[in-house]
Amino acid sequence: MSADVENIDRFIDDAMRVLAANGLERHTFTVSLLLREGLNNAVIHGCRKDETKSVHAHLLLEDRGLSINVDDEGEGFPWRDALMRDTDDSATSGRGIEIFKKYATAFNYYDRGNRLSLQVAFAEGDVKGDRHGY
Repeated sequence: MSADVENIDRFIDDAMRVLAANGLERHTFTVSLLLREGLNNAVIHGCRKDETKSVHAHLLLEDRGLSINVDDEGEGFPWRDALMRDTDDSATSGRGIEIFKKYATAFNYYDRGNRLSLQVAFAEGDVKGDRHGY
């Protein structure tokens, strides 16, 4: 998708339909929060809302959980430093890693920081339908 903030809502809406189709409505808040944070970071910070750049997002629903991958064409950021930094409770930015720590089962940045992987584990039997990718 192009690095346009309007595309974030479209992607999240589609992801919520996948959750609903699989009986996973109780995970809506967590998944939408993680997607919104990852996609906002990619569009706003990574690509600097440059619509000529792309953000690639992939959602994979498996038997025991969900994988979210977000890549952008930006320069990345020093994610190793950000992992070590304490976030001020009154900060208005820089809270993505804290959100990932709290709501994702696991997360990882790769390379120069323009690729993010998030995992959300589900309880056994949560997934009701077929596995889907989006």
